Amino acid sequence: MSDEEVPAVASKQDTAVETGRRRGVLIRSASRVPDQPGLIHAGWIWDANAWVFCEILASLVGYEFDDLDWQAVGTALPNTDDERAELWYSYPLIGTKGTLEVTLAQAVGGSEVSVEVRGEADDALRACIALVCDLAARYEMSR
Repeated sequence: MSDEEVPAVASKQDTAVETGRRRGVLIRSASRVPDQPGLIHAGWIWDANAWVFCEILASLVGYEFDDLDWQAVGTALPNTDDERAELWYSYPLIGTKGTLEVTLAQAVGGSEVSVEVRGEADDALRACIALVCDLAARYEMSR
């Protein structure tokens, strides 16, 4: 399917069957990699929300995400590319209640960051992670 054939969506929060670009609008699908083991959620967030996003994910598993954690993620993020799998950046969140791996990549030329969250999650944690991603894609979040 070419970029011109990708179905349009009403808003960035809507999901589409395919991913791609159409008229400068980035279209993401939460189900773009459904068969990957351990994948809890895949989507996108605004780059300005990346720090808060990581902090909230960390809190869900009982990990205190601090300035040094952000220094590692924030330094790596500009060198990522969401269109090249080998240029995504992964960071482990190992907490008292569980472990998550957050993988991020900057949309080149855009202000979006593609995210994937992996680990083991029950339905409640899975719903919380999806909600955090949706909020970080819809609203401006601050620390």
